[in-house]
Amino acid sequence: MRGLIQNFPYDFAMNGNVFEPEVNLGIICPASHQRGLLQFLSRLNNTTPAGAYNPDYLLDYPGFIGAYRIPLNIPDEQSELWKNVSIEPPTGNRIQSAVELANKIKKAIDQLETVNKKLVAVIFLPTEWNIITDINDEEEKFDLHDYIKAYAAQKQMATQFIQEATLTDPLTCQVNWWLSLSFYVKSQRTPWVLNNLQTDAAFVGIGYSVNKRKEGSKVVLGCSHIYNSLGEGLRYRLSRVEDCIIDRENNPYLSYQEAYKFGTLIRELFFNSIGELPKRVVVHKRTHFKKDEAKGIIDSLKKSGINQVDLIEINFEENARFIALSSWDNVIKPNAFPLGRGACFLLDSVTSLP
Repeated sequence: MRGLIQNFPYDFAMNGNVFEPEVNLGIICPASHQRGLLQFLSRLNNTTPAGAYNPDYLLDYPGFIGAYRIPLNIPDEQSELWKNVSIEPPTGNRIQSAVELANKIKKAIDQLETVNKKLVAVIFLPTEWNIITDINDEEEKFDLHDYIKAYAAQKQMATQFIQEATLTDPLTCQVNWWLSLSFYVKSQRTPWVLNNLQTDAAFVGIGYSVNKRKEGSKVVLGCSHIYNSLGEGLRYRLSRVEDCIIDRENNPYLSYQEAYKFGTLIRELFFNSIGELPKRVVVHKRTHFKKDEAKGIIDSLKKSGINQVDLIEINFEENARFIALSSWDNVIKPNAFPLGRGACFLLDSVTSLP
């Protein structure tokens, strides 16, 4: 935040030539909530004091143009970039109502695409829609957020969902920073980068979607993020997995052949975006890498001369608690402040607690 306010975004010089001279929004919202949503979004162009909440972290919000040095274009209710989408409250089949709503939102996205493909589509979800936005019972599973995100990704259009409860969140300054940064990044811009990073590295996140309700169901491998060391997104890709192993906890693991194909995908996507192959590839996921999985990825990448491959398993330990200690008069005492950001405990040569 301080860097943005005192300086300029990392890619400021690209505005007006590589990028549009402003960040443009498209709105999908039921007519009954359009006034409230417009007022909520409009405050992003105004300054907001941080107040007394979290003063060591949160800075005053200077308005969108004050933070990012470019305007935020919010359409009005009569604009062709504002689409009204409504649905009657479900009284019977919830999944039928959910699909109907999803199809209306998809149609609105298609209409926005014809006007301006380089925009961020804001999708407002009123509280009364909660009953059909996330359905997970014994017979059906439907997640509106994931469904629409995947549909828009195929069209290379960024989306931002806003819940009705967010409009009345008392942490106004924090919400303005969070939402404005989301709009800036989702417009394919880079607000900041870290120094001294390896520029020829590719970072890949693997996610899986498994249909748990049907025998013989397919596993979808979601290569949700492929990005470079500057945090710039390269591609989003979904592909069907034909050969994998499912463990007792319903976690899929790639066969050697599927893992080899995945390594080939990484090479192709990075080369098509950058024009050269990375010298280092970091692959991370939420489960461990089985032997065939690791060997397939490594063999595929090494075939192209990529010898530095890191396979990282990321897990969360919700019950872990840590206290910073300080020495005062040769006595070790708990520090008055928490651990510093970026603290990392090395457990062994391949395991750490960040």
